[in-house]
Amino acid sequence: MTPGDLIFIDECSLVVIFQKYESEVIKRCIQIMATEKNIVNEIINKYHIKDIIDNNGAF
Repeated sequence: MTPGDLIFIDECSLVVIFQKYESEVIKRCIQIMATEKNIVNEIINKYHIKDIIDNNGAF
């Protein structure tokens, strides 16, 4: 670890994100959160599971 690295801790784990990967990790997290929101909306709107997987990939 070096100054500027990100540290994420929850009740089960600890993750260090090296500063050189920070932008890519944050970008991927935002993409994942958008996909999860879309999946929830499709479930609420009673999409068939096959359509949800086709639209969003396996989850």
